[in-house]
Amino acid sequence: MISTATHERPLSRRATQTLDALLGGASEKEIADRMGLSIHTVHQYVKTVYRALGVRSRAELMARCMRPR
Repeated sequence: MISTATHERPLSRRATQTLDALLGGASEKEIADRMGLSIHTVHQYVKTVYRALGVRSRAELMARCMRPR
């Protein structure tokens, strides 16, 4: 899995799990099912991840996390 150390602000454990799942191609619903959370809670984690990484979409997230350092 791709490192989550690309962000400037530290992420909570749940936000990091959400990021890993997003990078693995999971939908918010799949993430919610895996983590035993509501889809609304997962969406809040997704927004937290996007904000921390300064991105506005899944495509931008993938590009940011996959670009070489």
